[in-house]
Amino acid sequence: MSPNHAPRRNTSEFRPRGRRRVSRKRRTRIPPKAIFRMSVLFAVVIVCGLGVTKLLAKLTQQPVVVQAAPSTTESSEAAVVAQTVSLSATDVMPCYSEDALVINYLGVSKGVSTHPLLEELHKTVPTVSASTAPVSMGGSGFSNINYWKTVNSDTKGWLKIPGTNINYPVVQGPYTNYYTEKGMDKNYSKQGVIWADSSCSMNGGSSTLSPNTVIYGHNWTNYGEVPRIGSPSDTHFAQLTAFQHLSFAKSHPYLWFSTGSEEMAWQIFAAFYTDIDFNYISSAGGQWIIDGAKARSEHIYDVPVSSGDKIITLSTCTRRFGPSNRQRFVVMAKLVSNPSSSVAITANPNPIRPNL
Repeated sequence: MSPNHAPRRNTSEFRPRGRRRVSRKRRTRIPPKAIFRMSVLFAVVIVCGLGVTKLLAKLTQQPVVVQAAPSTTESSEAAVVAQTVSLSATDVMPCYSEDALVINYLGVSKGVSTHPLLEELHKTVPTVSASTAPVSMGGSGFSNINYWKTVNSDTKGWLKIPGTNINYPVVQGPYTNYYTEKGMDKNYSKQGVIWADSSCSMNGGSSTLSPNTVIYGHNWTNYGEVPRIGSPSDTHFAQLTAFQHLSFAKSHPYLWFSTGSEEMAWQIFAAFYTDIDFNYISSAGGQWIIDGAKARSEHIYDVPVSSGDKIITLSTCTRRFGPSNRQRFVVMAKLVSNPSSSVAITANPNPIRPNL
């Protein structure tokens, strides 16, 4: 007989007697109704958890004051009523670009200034409104420069903008992004400092300045579609966006930026929103930058400016036109010897908008 046709062995005769075959356990089947109930319960737990999280977030948020949208006329703008809103962490968007104004932050910074004297500077600055903003230039901050050089040898000057709490030393690092997330002590700080582009010349008086002195600062709290005019919670360049409002611009046509060698006043000629494709941060300056700034300006300043003038550029982040990180708010001014003359400023009916 072929091996393939061998008879099957009766294995039962080899099975030990008295031992029963152990059967496999049957799998317990969960009824469909029980599965449905468990799914519903799980969903309820998740929803409740999210609700508690949002409630806690609202309770711990710091409210900030913003202004309602102003109209095109100065009279109605002055009558704007302040509204209180809360900014959540997801409302604050990071900036990434060649000028690296703000890098990778998740929420409104709750830290304090990196030096106690900076805190003292801001205690005396009141919140201002469109109708009560002061006109006086006040002090320039020039006398503070030498002290701050002892705190940080990178200190090059002092920036003060009347009507705001922008009243800071200006530092300059070995490369432009050096101070993006550093304080005056050069340690990590989300608030950062006010810092100058590394390509700018700032070691002497006005005659040695670059054609375009470019200065950056963070804006953590006042970046929205309708920026408010001043709040004690604002730091660094957060109040720069107040220049969007015509009445504020009319009341504050000048600013101070001084180096350790010379006290200098500057006359504002443009306040505008732009995308980063407009290379306004070139320290070489040029008439094309001046013309481009005026064409984009929220207001028309009756201030003649030419490529022979020394200009200053103050740049910060904004989200006025949505979540894009390619938009900026910029104020430009030219060096003047007499900061007391009046300036005619009117609304620009058709400014060039950012190409986002």
